[in-house]
Amino acid sequence: MPRRGFVDGPRGPRHRSFDSNPDLALQDEDSYDDAPAAPERRAFSTWEGPVTTGGDRALAAPLRSLFDLDPEQSRSLTHGFHPYAARMPPSLANQAIALWSKPGETVVDPFMGSGTVLVEAFAQGRKAVGNDASPLAMMIAATRTTLLSREEGAGLIAAGQQIALESEDRARRRQKLPSIAPWARLQHANFHPHVFLELYGLRGLVFDWKGPENLTRALRLCFSSILGKFMAQGEGAPRDGQVKRIGRGVPSNFFGRRVNELVSQLESLGADVPPGTPAPRLHQGDARELKQIKAGTANLVLTSPPYAGVYDYGAIHASRFAWLGIDPRPLYAKQVGARARGLGAEPGAWEQARKAWLSQIARVLVPEGQAIVVVGDGVVGEDAENVQSAIWAVAPSVGLTPVAFASQPRPSHDKRIRDIFGDVPRREHVLVLRKDA
Repeated sequence: MPRRGFVDGPRGPRHRSFDSNPDLALQDEDSYDDAPAAPERRAFSTWEGPVTTGGDRALAAPLRSLFDLDPEQSRSLTHGFHPYAARMPPSLANQAIALWSKPGETVVDPFMGSGTVLVEAFAQGRKAVGNDASPLAMMIAATRTTLLSREEGAGLIAAGQQIALESEDRARRRQKLPSIAPWARLQHANFHPHVFLELYGLRGLVFDWKGPENLTRALRLCFSSILGKFMAQGEGAPRDGQVKRIGRGVPSNFFGRRVNELVSQLESLGADVPPGTPAPRLHQGDARELKQIKAGTANLVLTSPPYAGVYDYGAIHASRFAWLGIDPRPLYAKQVGARARGLGAEPGAWEQARKAWLSQIARVLVPEGQAIVVVGDGVVGEDAENVQSAIWAVAPSVGLTPVAFASQPRPSHDKRIRDIFGDVPRREHVLVLRKDA
C-alpha cells in the first residue's frame, strides 16, 4: 500500500505534485503591460542521453533508473520554494533514499545546499542530517524542512498579506522611500528603477516585521525567492531579447502569493512525514571536517559535492546575500572547487579537499554503509577532469570501496568548458561507494 502522499508509478513510489493555485501565476493580466509569454519550462531537460554503467552489475538497473527523472517532483513538497544553483533533482534523491536506506535510518548530506535530500529523507521517515558552508543554504534548507503548526501557518499568511498590501499600496501611490542604503545602490542596476524601489520598500517591511524566528526567516526567504523573477537581466529576464514590463504592485502581490504557497507546501510535506520522524538536523560547517556529526552514525550518505571549476556559489548568490544582509565570508572561507583565477579549480587544493570530504563520509558512515555521490566532470587547472575515475582512485585510501557507477553525457552552456573538454564528453555520474567493514 503506497505511503500517504505517494502514488504508485512504474518506478516505484512517487510524490503527488503540489497543485499550485492558478491564481499564483507570475503573469497577471491586470498588472503586466504587454508582458511576453513565459517560456515553457522543461525541468531537467538536459538529463537525456545514453547511460553507461560499471562495477556491480546488480546495481546497473537501479542506477539507470535514477537518471529517469520525474519533473513533477520538482514541484512537490517544498522543492519549488526557492531557486538554488545546481540542486540535486528531487526524484533522484527520492529514489536513492528508497533504494539504499530504510525508515528510521539516518541519511546525511554533507553538501546539502537548499535541502533537497533532507526534504526527501524527512518525507520518507528517515533521520535527516545536513551540512553546508553557506549561510544562505542554511536558511533555505531550514525553511523548507521546518513544519508549521496551524496557528503558525495562519500567522505567516496574515503577516505576508499585510506586508504585501501595504507595499503594493505604496508602490501604486508612488510613495517616496527613505534614503537608499549603500549596499542597495549596488543592486539598483539589476532591476528596472520602479521595480527596484518597490522591492526595496517591500524588503523594509519584511525586515521590520517582528515575530518568531522561524516565521521571520520564512518571510525573508519568501522575499529572497522572488528576486530573480523581477531582475532586468539574469534568471528572471526573457531569453528572447524582449523587454519585461512589470506593473507597479506586481512584486508585492507576488510576494504575498509566495507566502501562501510556502504554507501550502509545508502542509503537503507535513502530511507525508510519518508520525514520530524527528525534524532534520542542520549544521553550518566545512564538509572536510563535519565536526558536528558523530562517527559511525549514518546509514546512507547521499550528496552532490561541488563540481571542479564550474560554480562559485558566492558569486551566483551574491545578490541574495546582499538583499538578505548575509555575510558571505563564511562561505568563501570554506567552499571547495570554485574557479581559481578564471580557470578551473586549483589542482592541489582541490585534490586535498576531495580526499578530506571523502574521508569524512567514511568516518560518519556505519560499517558497510553506503555513499551515493552525484557529481559531474569539471575543470582542474586548465584541464578536464573525469571525476568518476578521480574519486575511484582515492576512495580506497580513506576506507571506501568503489561499488558501481552510472554516467550520462551533459551538454555545457559554457564555451570555456566546451573548449576545454573538446571531443571528450563531459558527464554526470552517480557513484556508489561502501564503507569498509
